[in-house]
Amino acid sequence: MFSVTGFSTTPAEGRWSVVLETSEGNYIYPLDLRVDSGKISTTVLRGGLKVSSTQMRGKTVSIRGEFRSEPVTINLKIIGFTMSGTWRTAADSGKAIGEFQPAATRLKAFDEIWETTNSHFYSPLFNGIDWRALKEPYQKRVGLAKNDGEFYLIINEMLDKLRSSHVGFYTTERGIFSEVKPVQNIARSTTEGRKVVEWKQLNSNTGYLKISSFAEGEEYVNDIDKAFAAIGDLPSLVIDLRGNEGGTLSIAMRLGDHIFHRSQELGILATRAGLDRYKVNSIEKLDPDTLPKYSGYNVEGFLAALRQRGAVMLVTGGRVAKPYSGRIVVLTDGNSASASEGFISAIKETGAAKLIGRRTEGALLSSRDFEIIGGWTLKLPEADFCTPKGFRPEAVGIEPDIRVKVIPGRDADLEAALRYLNGN
Repeated sequence: MFSVTGFSTTPAEGRWSVVLETSEGNYIYPLDLRVDSGKISTTVLRGGLKVSSTQMRGKTVSIRGEFRSEPVTINLKIIGFTMSGTWRTAADSGKAIGEFQPAATRLKAFDEIWETTNSHFYSPLFNGIDWRALKEPYQKRVGLAKNDGEFYLIINEMLDKLRSSHVGFYTTERGIFSEVKPVQNIARSTTEGRKVVEWKQLNSNTGYLKISSFAEGEEYVNDIDKAFAAIGDLPSLVIDLRGNEGGTLSIAMRLGDHIFHRSQELGILATRAGLDRYKVNSIEKLDPDTLPKYSGYNVEGFLAALRQRGAVMLVTGGRVAKPYSGRIVVLTDGNSASASEGFISAIKETGAAKLIGRRTEGALLSSRDFEIIGGWTLKLPEADFCTPKGFRPEAVGIEPDIRVKVIPGRDADLEAALRYLNGN
């Protein structure tokens, strides 16, 4: 409870789940409203909505910020434990509603977060951080937190000290988006409105295969087959993995089948339990010859094998009647990450293709979401990755064989790829 002129009994301070209704679907944002010296402010607990200012007039909260890359004004009248109102941009408008979320038991949530991280974080060395030493000071700060917004910031500050990719803490509420229909000017498949697999012939000698993400599903495995059926007889091929932030195994494993003529080890994934099982404290110390192999396309099967055995070697290749036999270039950049880096590292280590572009992001771990009391979600990396020769892309990335500078208005990477393939 708090007191603002003409407003003293409604529980406005705390977490609200605010829904912006659009023709595409609903966007759900968890917001934390707080008051300090009579001024109200808003913290967005999960991204997508940017808030620049918050004002209150009577029982109406006015929020200004950015929604879908446009300036937005959201006006919400608080009625008991609910909100009702509208949102408006220059081009669109719609209904907005909200519901008050009672404060969670933050100390209990903190204990769950700390214990889960202590047990499941992929590295027993915690990237050189004394994880146990962090518990008491951050527990005290959580005990003094006035609201969920402060709690959220404290927890993320603690997790940032792990210096790891695939770590996150946020409320469980997520935005709901409708699928956007693509323009059919190139063969493609889509997921969540994004192009996933697309292919075309660049010239009489070269095919082009763009993979925007390593999405999960049998349909994407089939799309890879369709792409090679269409352009697989050309003497050279450009595989574009720029901007590919990863995903799961389906596409990567099938892509490997078309590139590697024989069975090929891609890399090792190992959990904390796996390191304990093999009595080592880091993935590089595992003996690849002792590990079980996984060659499937299904992420559920992979996770079952990983969690049962603790460590697995991914294997692909040698499973299509006519693997690709031409010259290959793979394009990379700083947004090539996670699962795509697993594939790129295998290409680099085997020399199966020439890498052209820029260093990859260096964010290659396998993550898992854990539900935390109070409607929170903790995202942790549960498995580390290294190549069969022991290289870890995490935090360092993968350097291309030919480095290219970005040139505004031109696709310098593709130009460099074509020069290489043409022998220039």
